Amino acid sequence: MKFFEGTYEQALVQAKQEGKLIFVDAYAEWCGPCKRMKNYVFPEKKAGDFYNKHFINLAFDMETQVGKELNQKFNVKAYPTFLFINSDGKILFREVGGKTVELFIQMGEEALKKDDRTADFEKQYKEGVRDYVFMLNYIKNLNRVGKPAAAIIYDYLSVDHGLTNSQKANIIFEGTTHCDSKLFDQLTSPEIRKSIVEMHSEEIFDQKIFEACWATASKGFEFNVPELIEEAKVKYKKFSKGDDKKFSLEVDLDQAQKTLNPEAYQKAAEEYLKILKTPQEKINFILDMKNIFLQHQGIADYAENTLKQMVKKEKSIESNIGYAKILLLNKKYEDSVPYLNTALKMAEEKGDREKIMEINKLISSVDRMIRK
Repeated sequence: MKFFEGTYEQALVQAKQEGKLIFVDAYAEWCGPCKRMKNYVFPEKKAGDFYNKHFINLAFDMETQVGKELNQKFNVKAYPTFLFINSDGKILFREVGGKTVELFIQMGEEALKKDDRTADFEKQYKEGVRDYVFMLNYIKNLNRVGKPAAAIIYDYLSVDHGLTNSQKANIIFEGTTHCDSKLFDQLTSPEIRKSIVEMHSEEIFDQKIFEACWATASKGFEFNVPELIEEAKVKYKKFSKGDDKKFSLEVDLDQAQKTLNPEAYQKAAEEYLKILKTPQEKINFILDMKNIFLQHQGIADYAENTLKQMVKKEKSIESNIGYAKILLLNKKYEDSVPYLNTALKMAEEKGDREKIMEINKLISSVDRMIRK
């Protein structure tokens, strides 16, 4: 995640200019869940892609002078507190407590729905307002709260409003939400694609392709239309520079999770692990997998065996912690102790204070479990 480096007042101005909400991470230095969010959730690409797109992100230590002054507005009483604020400074949504990546994104999605200004936009639209900035923000707000924008876009583009090619391309870019649409076909035309890449970047264009294809795949799953799921996979492969195999597997994993189908999830997971690049990515994925299917013995055995092989191969702090965590999830408390001790020794040799604190906390938890 990219965090805004200016003041709160400057962020309000930026939010108004970009038509975004402000996200505030209100934390304290001593707070354990705050540290976990900072170290493990905020750096995740999925979290960054979502929050960077929709929000101006801020983080404040609420026990500093700046934090104490802001708390007169925020009224934070526990850490971490997450605030979602519009460009007028109104707090629209708040939640307290650490989150997984998935729950963190779900929280952001819920916050976006609170910023429904479409009635105001619709009134001005009916009064004949058609300038480019207004239309762009109208389309963004419709999409943000999950309301259809296609008819408004087609109506707007059917008349000559003196738009430049770049402005027209940006309207199409902001309006595209699914890959099974005429807007997507226009978006992926060579001329429009070139304009978007020049205006934004190749990475941002590719993210739009991902989002549109993912939305269509999700719709296909929701309404039991396999053809839409296949169309999403085919179009992602055709128009994205991303890893189409990874996208296809993520779609399969998402469907298996939503239907609580552990066998299908494990089948996709075995292939997905082969394309994850770092040991930490693999560890996090396996732990998430176990948490999704907490009561399924087959998943428990698979997750434990996979991390056992990894700890033998990697012999790292992370792999020992990962294997210890899966043993804890499988209620094998005493079995986890040697791996935590090994990880602690390695962390002490490296002088990694954060890891030492994390491991000692796990060891304390294990001691309490064993004593029970």
